Amino acid sequence: EPKKLYDETTQIWKWHNHAEVQPRLKQVLDRMLSPHPQQRYPTAAKVLQALFAPPDFASIVFTFVLIGLAAISAYRLINHLSDLQPAIVTPSTAVDAAPTPKPRETAQQRSKRLGLRDDALRLLLNGSNRTIDQLLYQLEPLTQEARSGIGTYKRVNYDAWLSTAKVSQKAIELLTDAQFVLRFPEQKGKVLNPRTSGQIWYAIARDQITKTQPETLSSLASGTLKNGVGKVYRASLKQGQTIKLNLKSDSTSVWIFSADTTLLKNFSQSDWTGKVTRSSNYEIVIVPNTIGAADYQMSIDVSSVSSK
Repeated sequence: EPKKLYDETTQIWKWHNHAEVQPRLKQVLDRMLSPHPQQRYPTAAKVLQALFAPPDFASIVFTFVLIGLAAISAYRLINHLSDLQPAIVTPSTAVDAAPTPKPRETAQQRSKRLGLRDDALRLLLNGSNRTIDQLLYQLEPLTQEARSGIGTYKRVNYDAWLSTAKVSQKAIELLTDAQFVLRFPEQKGKVLNPRTSGQIWYAIARDQITKTQPETLSSLASGTLKNGVGKVYRASLKQGQTIKLNLKSDSTSVWIFSADTTLLKNFSQSDWTGKVTRSSNYEIVIVPNTIGAADYQMSIDVSSVSSK
């Protein structure tokens, strides 16, 4: 019986004379039976860890059997002395495999996605210092409809689009020129070849005609111009009126004109004052001087015509 092995005076278990075990098992059992609770193994998992530490190869079979039997007996002996915590098994967490990097889009794939014709790309790149990647980058902001027609545009197409425009041809050409030069600065001041760079100009004009919606000018107008796209305002002005314009922007220019009169051209300073020479509906066009975001604030004060 277990009680015969326990010395109540010394509080020590005297089992060594009743069984012969390997030194490791003896050491484990002694620690499990220690009279000082703080010296015992805190959990069953720690007991098993101590028992199943790698043994000498020559004694693997013997130790394995003996450990199993001795462990059962030991737990019967100390069952009334301490409650060992059950082993906590932490389930292994599968590590998600790193996502496979998405293959880089080739120039051919990109041009196909943008709806560009192969023959048009060859013409645009012929004699140009631009790489195909640079060209695709410049064309990507255009609409799919405008890009897909590059290589087929003619003047007759442009004239047909103008018939649907909500602003004047002069306003459309100012907006188109500004965006074209910002994207292709080396073309500034040059006569455009209608089969190459002219095709891009037509594509930009097509988008401008479709998207441009004029606004009635109040005393104050402000906003942000992006991707080289300008803005058109309208105002009805009478002969003899005085206009005072204040522009707060570091990267925009302003035009004021009617069908037959130009009051202001390519103005980029802070203040301007002028007199209306002919009564008409005028367009105030503001265009960015940068391809990035261009903030502006524009105020216009129009004096009334003095009566005599």
